[in-house]
Amino acid sequence: MTVTHGMDTAAGLQAGSQLESGSQEILRIATTVGQALTAFDWFGADADDTRATWDGTHRPSLDAVATAVAEIARLVLAEARAQDDVSGEGASATGAGALGFAGGPGGSGGPGGSGGPGAGDPRTQALLDRAAAAGLRGEALQRYEERLAAMTPEQRAALDPSTFRGAQAVQPDGTTCGSSSLVMARMINNPAYAMQVVDGFDPATGRSVGGTAQERFAAEALAMHERTNGWFDRDGDLQSAWPMALGTAPGPLAQEMSSTGGSGVPGTTYGVDYVRWEDAGSSYDKLVAASQAGHAVPVFVGDGTVPRHVVLVTGAEGGDLSFYEPGAGQSVTVTREQWESGQVSLGGWDRPWAIVTPRD
Repeated sequence: MTVTHGMDTAAGLQAGSQLESGSQEILRIATTVGQALTAFDWFGADADDTRATWDGTHRPSLDAVATAVAEIARLVLAEARAQDDVSGEGASATGAGALGFAGGPGGSGGPGGSGGPGAGDPRTQALLDRAAAAGLRGEALQRYEERLAAMTPEQRAALDPSTFRGAQAVQPDGTTCGSSSLVMARMINNPAYAMQVVDGFDPATGRSVGGTAQERFAAEALAMHERTNGWFDRDGDLQSAWPMALGTAPGPLAQEMSSTGGSGVPGTTYGVDYVRWEDAGSSYDKLVAASQAGHAVPVFVGDGTVPRHVVLVTGAEGGDLSFYEPGAGQSVTVTREQWESGQVSLGGWDRPWAIVTPRD
């Protein structure tokens, strides 16, 4: 596409996504190097000097580069989406064949269209609408539609994050329960991202992501951990850095839920509410209301002393709450009685400490 002014938005979205991935890759490599330097016995002055130089000079330099690349990605993506919005490429459509291409979801011969896989299935159209709401535009949205069209019903069903459980959904290490919960929340709120993790196809770039679903989920969780614990959030705004060994802090987690392209419902601001044990029922009511409104809600649980673990509310039915528990990669049901009595039994922890709920 020849552009004499403005931006080729399809190429801009692809470049922005690649830059964002590049920023995450820099952080992943930095983490790998740091772990490699401490993973073996090495003592003496040379060992101390090498590790100190890495921690004090090289790692901060890589963090700064990753932050700069992330900021460029944010600017490119924001500009591309803004121009798409002005030109109407990403406008929501209604009626038969809305958002569809011939042979694609919602179009003739595609999922949601006449005679194709998923014909007449409102769930397929809902996926398309949610992908558009999450920021998928232009050629990226078309690629998402076409990928859905090429899938069997079983493959499309597997894209549902509520079925993404077991070993493939287990947090990659002992400090990434919050990060894994944020990845799961983003999969729930962004079906194109869920496709990238589960199927290995990234609609934003049109490229396949290597590895198994378990490996892709783990890589995303580790990259998420780097982001939430650094000095800048996904939007490039300053946040309180937090030691990686201590997991994920409530404030940065709420910022990730609120960020553009983050883990929350698009356009929603989230905040932290601390559970008052003498009135735990009020926080339970907030969780039920948020879940029924379509929100996945991160929850901090622990013992009687401190919060120790992060889980994710994924649904509410009959007054009970369904949680994704990243330690086992499984769904767990919690009743109001268990919540109010401090016996939630989520990842081995019983006391609810804090919930991250929508403010808008």
